Amino acid sequence: ALAEFRQYLYSAIEAKGRMDHFEFRMKRKDGTIFATEHSVLSLANVQSSRSGWVSVVRDITERKQAEEKLKESNSRLEFAMQSANIAWWEMDITTGLVTFEKRKAEMLGYAPEKFNHYKDFMALVHPADKEKAMDAMRKHIDGSLEKYEVEYRILNNSGEYKWFYDIGAIVKRDSTGKPLNVTGLVIDISERKQAEEEKRASEELFKHVFEDANVGKSITTPGGEINVNKAFCNLLGYQPEELQNKNQKDITHPDDIELTQNEMNKLINGEVQQVRFTKRYLHKNGSVVWTDIS
Repeated sequence: ALAEFRQYLYSAIEAKGRMDHFEFRMKRKDGTIFATEHSVLSLANVQSSRSGWVSVVRDITERKQAEEKLKESNSRLEFAMQSANIAWWEMDITTGLVTFEKRKAEMLGYAPEKFNHYKDFMALVHPADKEKAMDAMRKHIDGSLEKYEVEYRILNNSGEYKWFYDIGAIVKRDSTGKPLNVTGLVIDISERKQAEEEKRASEELFKHVFEDANVGKSITTPGGEINVNKAFCNLLGYQPEELQNKNQKDITHPDDIELTQNEMNKLINGEVQQVRFTKRYLHKNGSVVWTDIS
């Protein structure tokens, strides 16, 4: 290390008569190693030949420790962003030119070199989402919206649309307050959107199976509140809205209330996976309706 320092020092002095901000590790009297920064200026005598040099040495241990902590923090942030499919971007409002983390392009399966201008990205946005995205940016730049925020579909290199969530804000203005730069984050939310669609489809299927069934069906909470289908209403002679504020006990024959609660408790307590029993309901006209519950 000392030979390296000497070589760098002599070559710098020969070339320009000085050496600036050279970092070098030194050893204290107690043997501990610490980081230093050196600036050296060559001295010349009246004959203009080198007579020596002046060296300024700074202990930069604290700066190095801070740099290392920042490096560790950035590594953790990068790992988190990579794991969550997040990438940063920045746009020059005047020119439309963009700079961005390469992951933004890679999430779409493209090389980063494909994108230089915001229009390069907009060309891939789904036609139904393009104006929505453009309008969100215009309104943020003109001050109508506090931030730029939008969800849109964008075409990947495989010909499939992915869902992106984009959020950003103006970070730089000129002396007159005119916006110059917008920076933000883009997040791949395709998995969330797919889960939402599957949930919606499942709910639609359940709604169809439940509401349109030819047999009476009810959903009962542990407290006895009920949600019933049309066939159940017809069975007891009620209109759907008439049963909205009724409890299970209100339409059950008094002699079968305890039986019903005992069977429900078996399910609630996990003693069984399903129950089947016969019980009596009370029709709106007061008559008894015998049913098979399962």
